Amino acid sequence: MLETSETTTDDRPWPSLLRVRPRSAVLFSAAVLVAVWGLLVAVDVGNVGGLGDRIEVPLWTGLFNDGVVEIAQWVFNALAIVAAGYLAGRLSRGEHSGAASFFLVMSIGLGLILIEEAGDVRFKFAGVGEWLFGSRILGTNHVLFTSAPVYALLAVFPIYALIRYGKHVWRAPAARKYLVATFSLYGASQLASLTAHVDGFYVALGTAIDEVFFGGEFPAPAGQHPGITHFFIVDATVEETLEMLAVGCMLAMILAFAADLRAGRVSSVMATPKAGAAMESEESAVPAAVG
Repeated sequence: MLETSETTTDDRPWPSLLRVRPRSAVLFSAAVLVAVWGLLVAVDVGNVGGLGDRIEVPLWTGLFNDGVVEIAQWVFNALAIVAAGYLAGRLSRGEHSGAASFFLVMSIGLGLILIEEAGDVRFKFAGVGEWLFGSRILGTNHVLFTSAPVYALLAVFPIYALIRYGKHVWRAPAARKYLVATFSLYGASQLASLTAHVDGFYVALGTAIDEVFFGGEFPAPAGQHPGITHFFIVDATVEETLEMLAVGCMLAMILAFAADLRAGRVSSVMATPKAGAAMESEESAVPAAVG
């Protein structure tokens, strides 16, 4: 059962979702990953109890892409959209309207991310691009060019929210670490995904991971080329792990802001006097003191 935060100093009622402790979101996302990776190691690598021999394809093929991890991401993403939208509406008029704008823009961005993740939009673009231009464009795999517009659209809303309104969320002390973690994890995973096919990046990285961590014995579906398996070591297991942690931190950031707000720990822009106003106040006080 998820822990809830302490009673709010705000006398208006808050929905249960916004009262969940931030660390619970991170711990739950981590628990999903520990369970999935535990199954991968036990069944696919260790063949505990001969389970690996009794399944037709390696278990990992159904655990990450379009599997347990990605479905969990969709759920977390949907919860984050609801939570961010609620905060945007609740704070739209008042001293925290800047934070409201941040959460509104983020909710739009998260909505687009959910559509792309669940609908595999960029793969459809890739198919059209290959049909129109062939498998290579300017000497590089066509996926780089067909995916770039999709990633640009997905990135514009979160980046705009961070640059334009991020300072308002930074005023909530508990939300800061989650804000940094969210954008770092999302940025790393999406940049890696965009360049996955450049000079065989994912294949080379997957090969290295297989050699270092699995001794070159990472289980592959029967008849699958090793290069494809090594590609999916990164595309499925590594990339989806980063994205699961990212969306967990995103939800935690929203919950942390709400918790700080209830506890009165979010400083207001209105409460911070401008430097010029402060100086004028001091100057006007001097003659009065002399007189």
